[in-house]
Amino acid sequence: MHNQLVSYKLVTDKASRMQGVTIVFDDAQSKVGQLSDDIMATIHPFLCFETDPSFIEHKIFVQINQLCLMGKIATSLPKEQVVLLIAPCDDVTEALIARCEALFENGYLLGINNLTEDDNRLVLLPFTQYVTQHINLLSNRTLALLKGHNTILIATHIHSLAQKEEAERLGCQLFQGWYYLEIKPDPSKKLPLNMRVIIELIAELNSDGCDSTLEKFFRENPTLSLQMLKLVNSAAMGVGKEVNSIRHAIMILGRGQMMRWLQVMLYAQDDTAKVPTVIMYKALWRAELMELLSTQCDHHGSLAHHDSVFMTGMLSLADILLNESMENVIPTMGLSVMIQEALLHKKGIAGMLLKLVEALEQARFDEVKMLAGQLNIDDEIVATCQKEALIWANKVASGIGE
Repeated sequence: MHNQLVSYKLVTDKASRMQGVTIVFDDAQSKVGQLSDDIMATIHPFLCFETDPSFIEHKIFVQINQLCLMGKIATSLPKEQVVLLIAPCDDVTEALIARCEALFENGYLLGINNLTEDDNRLVLLPFTQYVTQHINLLSNRTLALLKGHNTILIATHIHSLAQKEEAERLGCQLFQGWYYLEIKPDPSKKLPLNMRVIIELIAELNSDGCDSTLEKFFRENPTLSLQMLKLVNSAAMGVGKEVNSIRHAIMILGRGQMMRWLQVMLYAQDDTAKVPTVIMYKALWRAELMELLSTQCDHHGSLAHHDSVFMTGMLSLADILLNESMENVIPTMGLSVMIQEALLHKKGIAGMLLKLVEALEQARFDEVKMLAGQLNIDDEIVATCQKEALIWANKVASGIGE
């Protein structure tokens, strides 16, 4: 099985909580007769429940053509988790209808992409549980097509809160798109105390503050101490021994790792701001993917360099989290020039890596290949790293939510 470039589109509910992932393939790389192998290679890491059960609660949506649907792959995937989205086809044959009916009766999950009034896949609606519809194709007329069918409607390409509200009004239950980047904390409310303390701690670490000063911050904020200990003892951290005090955590983790987990905790505060958890997923994924890629490119450097790349990814959404412009966020944390240049101007290696992951999020595959080429990173390496990063991000986020 080979790895090819794909884009992972997060699927969220009305409260902007992650419910699944849609896998979008790079059509330029997909070859006729190879789609089954591409699908298996791409989703296999999410299905290793015995070694990594963190994705078991999320649906994996993948578009599948008629050839694949009639083949063995449709029944080789876990029926409870993978949703097979039936792609447009020239001819909906009796054999295809019978195949969909058999899959449906055996508990497999099927969906249809972008229905139209004269769509030949309408006859498959009785056997589908999901319909994904581009926001521009959502209307009362298309909704009428679903009347009488027990389907979950997913609105796609939702890139603003106004579009999400319109999709909700039309009856959509799930959403795909980066509308959540518009969600802001209530500007009339101050940042929660824990978030302010974390920002101070990050600044203290960046200024090489002593360990006793760090311990004092945590002693004065017991909730933060418990969160930190819970996080570093999670499976995602892989410490291998019980960490039972902040001093112990500093000794075991070191200041670099402590900095990383403080950044994660910044996104994990349960506060009145109601910033969606999908923002945390996105920041975690960006940070881990950027660091993994930084170890592969020609320009890779020291551990400190990789830490800075990770930090750039984690803080790339801090302006949304803190309801401040990036220009105002950066001075509060004592960030290095390298991180500042990457966050403000997308300059340097960290800036290029940030541009790469943003392009990957939006399935701009040509731009991804161009940037990867400039960094001398093979496309397959990008594909492998992004899978590892998404699984790691989900594992961390799941650990925080326990």
